[in-house]
Amino acid sequence: MILNLANFFRTSLTADPTEDILLSEEITMQRLYLDIERARFPERLLVEIDVPDALQNARVPGMLLQLLVENAIKYGVSRSARPVSVTIRAFAEPDTLHLIVDDEPLAIERLQVLCSNIPAVVLVGTATDGAAALRLVDVLTPDLLILDIAMPALDGLDVARTLDAAGNRPTIIYVTALTTLR
Repeated sequence: MILNLANFFRTSLTADPTEDILLSEEITMQRLYLDIERARFPERLLVEIDVPDALQNARVPGMLLQLLVENAIKYGVSRSARPVSVTIRAFAEPDTLHLIVDDEPLAIERLQVLCSNIPAVVLVGTATDGAAALRLVDVLTPDLLILDIAMPALDGLDVARTLDAAGNRPTIIYVTALTTLR
């Protein structure tokens, strides 16, 4: 663990924050950080990294994922008594690289299963952050949103406020793993 900590500090302190790096280097950096966090949460932190080989040489800003991974640890793992899976996922569409850090993939999958068992419910989309949820609402115009209160970028309450201001707010059900609200 000490070696990982030293490598993490050395890499993060010597990196030029204005310079792009290979996605493979960014993932290596996050692996170092997650290995350090595994020492803190050996029974609770599960890690999955799903980055296709074809995307390893994509260029991204250095430390791009760090804030999201730290957020997943702070709000997903450290506040939970149960094991939490932190997933880093990458996929590409034409001209767009998508990077996702998710600390609740099991919850999302469970909600999808529950919704699919209700005959009157048709699942039209899922999003892993508030900004993506707003884009989907604009395109898909759903009747119902199931939102987490704590999400990257915009939280669930910010999404509701934005939709209220735009005048196109569907019914919202809030879900959260938080034990206290601000």
